Amino acid sequence: MAILETDIKLLKSERMTDTDDGGGRMVNQEVVDGQSNNMFPDISELDRTYGRVNLRKVFAAVLTDDTDTYFGSNVIISEPPTDPNVSVTLFGTPAKTAWFDERTEARDKVESYVVVGPLSPMRLIGDHYEGQRAVLAYQSRTDPVPGAGDVYALVNGDEIQYFRVLSVETRDVVYYDGGPFDALEVTMEISDPLRQDWEGGTPRKDSSYQPATKIHRTSVVEAVKYYGVSPLATSASFGDLSV
Repeated sequence: MAILETDIKLLKSERMTDTDDGGGRMVNQEVVDGQSNNMFPDISELDRTYGRVNLRKVFAAVLTDDTDTYFGSNVIISEPPTDPNVSVTLFGTPAKTAWFDERTEARDKVESYVVVGPLSPMRLIGDHYEGQRAVLAYQSRTDPVPGAGDVYALVNGDEIQYFRVLSVETRDVVYYDGGPFDALEVTMEISDPLRQDWEGGTPRKDSSYQPATKIHRTSVVEAVKYYGVSPLATSASFGDLSV
């Protein structure tokens, strides 16, 4: 008797939670197909408004007494969420740790898709506080302006917070530091609120000046591969080799 499709199951991990120790080892508890909230909790209005990342670790397993040869299987996301505010992706952690790693390791993999790069031309204006959802900076009028989707990093000593730019507003200003000088003031709406206070500075004419908190560019690193699903922009026909 062959190994059947119904013999291939998804099994839960020890802790199906978003706590730091979520995940862990595989347990003999099946993720039941079609059962509501069998992996993720309901989405609150607060999470729908401000956003949240839920991570769940599951294992693929073959549950059968058959001794036939197992030729492998695959996992896909066949349909996107019906809620346009919800996105879902699959990713795996390294094989050497996948059997026992926890949420903190998975989170680090997700967050390590970018690393701190060179200094940006922007300098932080004034102190910024925990919970703030905008970053105010100044730069030369001739320097490139950040765009929506760009990722930067606030760096102060060992403290780092990455932020993605949602929108940008700029205005030409004249500051005074031993005399007037022209600059471009940049206000960036950011995707996530600041997680702590950040010390900025007063605009200065000296182009080498940097406040305590520096704004760095970032570089993309392929730390992990993601798999998702997206509607086709145009119709595809049977036999097409590309879409």
